[in-house]
Amino acid sequence: MACLLRDIEACLTCYDFARAMWQHIRTTNALEGLFHTIRLRTDKLGAFRNETSCVLMVYAVIQSVRFRRVPI
Repeated sequence: MACLLRDIEACLTCYDFARAMWQHIRTTNALEGLFHTIRLRTDKLGAFRNETSCVLMVYAVIQSVRFRRVPI
C-alpha cells in the first residue's frame, strides 16, 4: 500500500490525456503482444544453453518489434 501511495501520481498519468485515449493508454495489449512474440520465438528454440543466451534472444526479439503509434 505504501508503494502505491508513494507512486499514485505515476499510476494515474493516463488521466492527463484526452478521455478518448484512456483505454489505449491503460491497456497492456502492446505489452501482451510483445510477450506473445517472445514466447513464440522461445518455444521454437526450446532449451537455452544458459540464462545469458535466453536474455540475448529476448533482447533481440524486443529490438526487432515495431510498435504502431495510436492515432490521437
